[in-house]
Amino acid sequence: MSRERKTAWLVFIVLLGFLVAVTAHYIVGQYVMRGYPYSTFLFKPQDATGFPGQPNILGVHHFGDLFEAWITSRGPHPYVDFPLQAPSSYLPVTHIILFPLAQLSFELALVLYLVAFTAAFVVLVFIHAAGDRVSRTQAALVLTVCSTPVLFLVDRANVEGLLFLLLVATMLAYRRERFYLAAMLLAIPVAMKGSAGVFWLLFLFDGKFLALLTSLLTFAVASVASLLILPGSTEANVEGLRAALKMLFKATGEGTTGLRHSASLKSTFDGLGRIDEHFNFFVVNYAAVSFVLLVGVAVVLAILRPVLWQRVALISAAMIVVPSVSYEYRMVHVFLPLLLFLGTSQRRRADALFVALFGLLLVPKGLPILHGDVNIGTVVNPSLLLVLMLAVVIDAASDEPGRRRLRLIARMVRQRRLRPESAPAAT
Repeated sequence: MSRERKTAWLVFIVLLGFLVAVTAHYIVGQYVMRGYPYSTFLFKPQDATGFPGQPNILGVHHFGDLFEAWITSRGPHPYVDFPLQAPSSYLPVTHIILFPLAQLSFELALVLYLVAFTAAFVVLVFIHAAGDRVSRTQAALVLTVCSTPVLFLVDRANVEGLLFLLLVATMLAYRRERFYLAAMLLAIPVAMKGSAGVFWLLFLFDGKFLALLTSLLTFAVASVASLLILPGSTEANVEGLRAALKMLFKATGEGTTGLRHSASLKSTFDGLGRIDEHFNFFVVNYAAVSFVLLVGVAVVLAILRPVLWQRVALISAAMIVVPSVSYEYRMVHVFLPLLLFLGTSQRRRADALFVALFGLLLVPKGLPILHGDVNIGTVVNPSLLLVLMLAVVIDAASDEPGRRRLRLIARMVRQRRLRPESAPAAT
């Protein structure tokens, strides 16, 4: 499939899915008279009421995710003398990066952040899409305005957008074989949210060991330096952060807090467990499930060595589905492999399937509601990400280099089985 057709079909799927979802929510909200969560595929905008000094930005909308990061980065102290009801759960590097933005008023900080992220995102899609200027502009607008992960991230004003842009810069540097620059760039999002550390697998299995070591050292230095820069003793900072993470895990483990608008594989098992209790086994043993999935990704990277966008697809999908709490705005990282996919002219037999999967991942899935305020997307999105990972594995295995490596491994296994056992020693 040509780049132009990939772009055109992706835009069509996302636009159609968005229009169908908006129409369905409008009918349910206006004619069936059902409020949240039936009336929108986004999260309720008034969730952050009660934060001290929180301004109303758009009526009842508070953009609470950014407000929390803004006020805890502003001071007096994110982990000890915290201004909210609980210490910050953001890692120290995040507060250091956001400190200049936190010195502005919240309204100005919000506008600057959202405008900068949206503008950068539009430019990235415009550059990687194919076709004439009009087609690329249409693609940039549709994939920004009509894709759920982008809408969810902007609606929440979550700092995940900053992580996404840093990871995009990392991948662009990596694609241009500027591995040490990519390694140092990667250390920043890893220091902000540890889940990005799964991208170290890319360096490891591509044999970029010195670059990987550079990234690890940069991560360590940035984390320790940020911890020391913050006011208060290091011990108090560490204890405050540990307490905040403990409170976060406890809060997201109660009720539907960690399940609604979730992209975690754990939410899929939880949803299926309400239909068939056998799936609850995977919920209880989710740590083992996560470990097996990460090992599987590592094995595929080591043996099949897919093309770059497919390697990034496996790693990005794992970064989204593996954490036990992973909200829908984190699916913005689907665009990491998608941008590389749109930018490559190499045609593959499964291109149509990949376009369909990427498109389906980006469309809203707010209806039907499974229970409480948990919608069908919490089951469908992680499942689609697993299908994407499986499709990458099958496509890479059917490619000539992949088949060669598999034949070599099969030959080595057969030779090992046929090798005669050593004769027993004479007594």
